[in-house]
Amino acid sequence: MSTHACGLSENPSYLSMTYASSSFFSGKIFHRLKERSLREDNSVGAITFATLMLLALFGTSSTGWGTPQVTVTYGSNFIGETGVFFTDSSQAGFDGSNPGVIAVGYFNSGFDVQTEAQRLVSDNLPDFLTNFNILASSSFQDASSPGYYTAQGQFPEQSVGAIPYLLTLSGISSLNDVAGAVEIGLFSDFSLPVLPEGGDPVPATYDLAITLTFDDVLLGTGILESTLLSGNAYTTTGLSDLPTIWGGATDLGDNWLHLSWFGLFFREPASEWAYHYQLGWIYPSGTDPDGFWIWCPEWNSWAFTGTSIFPRLWLNAEQKWIWVELLDTGTFTTQIHDSTTNQWQNYNSID
Repeated sequence: MSTHACGLSENPSYLSMTYASSSFFSGKIFHRLKERSLREDNSVGAITFATLMLLALFGTSSTGWGTPQVTVTYGSNFIGETGVFFTDSSQAGFDGSNPGVIAVGYFNSGFDVQTEAQRLVSDNLPDFLTNFNILASSSFQDASSPGYYTAQGQFPEQSVGAIPYLLTLSGISSLNDVAGAVEIGLFSDFSLPVLPEGGDPVPATYDLAITLTFDDVLLGTGILESTLLSGNAYTTTGLSDLPTIWGGATDLGDNWLHLSWFGLFFREPASEWAYHYQLGWIYPSGTDPDGFWIWCPEWNSWAFTGTSIFPRLWLNAEQKWIWVELLDTGTFTTQIHDSTTNQWQNYNSID
């Protein structure tokens, strides 16, 4: 019987490696099985020497690792004269002198990667990464040239069919030091195969170092044909130090910020107060951008709002919903909801 018929690899280096590393390989067991094979006819159906090795390595169980495994290759690729390089925001490639890490993984089901990436700030990076399941990671310390590095790793079968992402972090050499990361990159591409089923005893091969471009740049920047490198650069971007509720705001300079859902406002650097272009002075309280309170002197009340709520606000003093319309003139109009009539009525302020 051939080794293929037994489901074995004919790669002697694999067998040698497994033989050397296995705690199951016992000389006593091996010799007994070998003696048995010598007594039998080595015609079709006889136990081959390779089969004996597998039995000695993994016993009578049909599995070798206990859980199907996957060997993944990820990172840089080079075709012709073009390569993929991973860099910081200045397009300086990661290496031993410019520390960075690269990881491959997938996000938890139901996690809105697009939205959470857009409003990511340094304070909620740990929460963001809690939803990122890392399959393998490596430092750029051994990069063959700045920013160019192809890594390998192995992981147990999990979340078959999930979309893979490449994560880069600058300023650190290990994911154990993630709190020290100063920039982040997050990339994927439609050409990357989804997470596969594993193999046992031979791990399944999973190659992600197959593309020269990434069409899904969630964090960072993709620079095709970079003038500083021999190929395409995928850079990290700085982690904002804004409060989490203002995550995703565009910095317009001089402490003026703009949020697509909230509008234009000035953030007082010496306090938590902010001056909204239309609403005037507000004082925010909370950490969840989807729902937080603001104190508004205009209404002499706390009001509850958030990314998917605004321009509606729950006015605590009235115990009613209000609706604001922001005007280009720097003013606003307000309507309040009357639950008894289910109608919106004009509302000025609380006396």
